[in-house]
Amino acid sequence: MKTIIYAASDATFIEIDSARFWKPPATFVQSGKVYRRLTPEYWAWFRRKFLILEKALVNGKVSEETFVEILDRMSKLYNHAVAAYGKEALREAVKADGAKEIDDDAKQGNDTDGARQTSARSSRGRVPSIVVERGC
Repeated sequence: MKTIIYAASDATFIEIDSARFWKPPATFVQSGKVYRRLTPEYWAWFRRKFLILEKALVNGKVSEETFVEILDRMSKLYNHAVAAYGKEALREAVKADGAKEIDDDAKQGNDTDGARQTSARSSRGRVPSIVVERGC
């Protein structure tokens, strides 16, 4: 069974059996949460957001406990991304810095196929960022 990894902006993820789809969607909503297919570009977006989180930790804006919780999620995502695409593809995606495009897609509510996805926008109207949800 080949699985597809989908990740939410809070760095939680789900694994979906690829046999469920003829053409796997770029994004979908499950239990009110938007998930985007994990790609090297999406990994680069997570990495960029994580660097911001590191600065927040240094500046006392986020607790060490929250930081470690998100670091754990990010490590799991990274391992899935490496297994699926390899380290070199991830490095290239980070260099290309397509993370802004993902932010722009989220602002507009678009998935990567250009289809309208109104749920991709947060209820506050901001681009999703790495957030922590208690009890995950």
